[in-house]
Amino acid sequence: MLPFVIFAPTFFLLTVQEAAAQPDAGRIAAWSTWLTETGPALASTPPNFGQSFGRQGDRRPTSDDLTSIRWTRMAIDLIAQQRLNPLLASRVLALLHTAMHDALVRGVRRGQDERIAWVAVHRAASLVLADLFPEQSPERFEALGLGAAAAIAAFDPAKALTMWQLGSDVARDAATRARSDGSDRVWALDRRPAPAPGRWRPTPPINAFNPLEPLAGEWLPWVLASGGAVEPLGPVPYDSPRFWEEVEEVRRFARSLTPAQKAIAEAWNLDFGTVTPAGVWNLKGAELAEQTKLEAPETLRMFAALNVAVMDAFIACWHVKYKWWTARPITVIRERYDSRFLSHLLTPAFPSYISGHASVSGAAGIVLARFFPERADWLRAQAAEAAESRLLGGIHFRSDNEAGLELGREVGRRVVGRVFLESSPRP
Repeated sequence: MLPFVIFAPTFFLLTVQEAAAQPDAGRIAAWSTWLTETGPALASTPPNFGQSFGRQGDRRPTSDDLTSIRWTRMAIDLIAQQRLNPLLASRVLALLHTAMHDALVRGVRRGQDERIAWVAVHRAASLVLADLFPEQSPERFEALGLGAAAAIAAFDPAKALTMWQLGSDVARDAATRARSDGSDRVWALDRRPAPAPGRWRPTPPINAFNPLEPLAGEWLPWVLASGGAVEPLGPVPYDSPRFWEEVEEVRRFARSLTPAQKAIAEAWNLDFGTVTPAGVWNLKGAELAEQTKLEAPETLRMFAALNVAVMDAFIACWHVKYKWWTARPITVIRERYDSRFLSHLLTPAFPSYISGHASVSGAAGIVLARFFPERADWLRAQAAEAAESRLLGGIHFRSDNEAGLELGREVGRRVVGRVFLESSPRP
């Protein structure tokens, strides 16, 4: 472990204003946690908060010490730098935010002042990121966690040590889940269905043979009973009149895209090397939390719910994709109309039905609308635009987007029901 430092990096300490009045601890303690507790962590040498800061209460923690948003933005930056695919990016954000959420809740349940419990939040966040990004220096994350916890620890060093250990325990629970969620399984090529009309196959110009994360529909969900818990009815039948109507619609847009439509398609084109769809929705959530001055604990709760919903929507979407294995528009158009056709956006290397962007956006819109009801119309419009962007980009049919949106919204409703203990369909 690094020697403890007495300064806190500017990554966390940007102002000196006093924290707002704290929400009722009993309310936080009643929140359901996400991670399964797996027992006490191995003992480690804790930092000496008391020696580092002298008298208790030298500086009371401020609103910038009690925040999760900077960890969120750091994770999103790492996702882009490491070029994680959208599913793995969502997995990172779900594990990070459920760990931070649970650290706060478990800290308060142990009778700690909510402010002191943030030591556990920062400790858990630093360890989860170190575990999920092993190619990064673990000392970097630990220093950030120490710096963020330091100003809070000055308020009560003895209690802070207890919360430091709790943060380690919660991070261990997140790591246990990460190693058992099925994301490391290897796909067997003999599971690929035989070629057939209307069935997915590699698409130009890359023509990648292996589709992306074909087993993601079998990953461990957070709220759903399984990836198949919220299946839509199925794709438009290949070679039916409606199918060719949808093909013609893609061709029509491709011939006459306006600059505004191109801008929409490109803004939502969130592939490798970007913040990914999950990252975009996290940034929207962060912006709304800051604009509305959402309490720090509620912000943690919002991020955990948002990322659980997005991850489960991805899992459910991928279950559907690899159940039906439907062809992308570019494949059908090249076969029947124009052998040189290229979509405006690069077609991703996985089946068409249903749209991943539509699925995760539908889920995210529902969850964020529950936390920010005054922005519900705007959030619904953003989700619809994300779905429409895939049609404008020439990489999805309209029915892919419509079914994806509805699947995502159902996932979002189930997550909201679980978080707020509202009546909702059983998973």
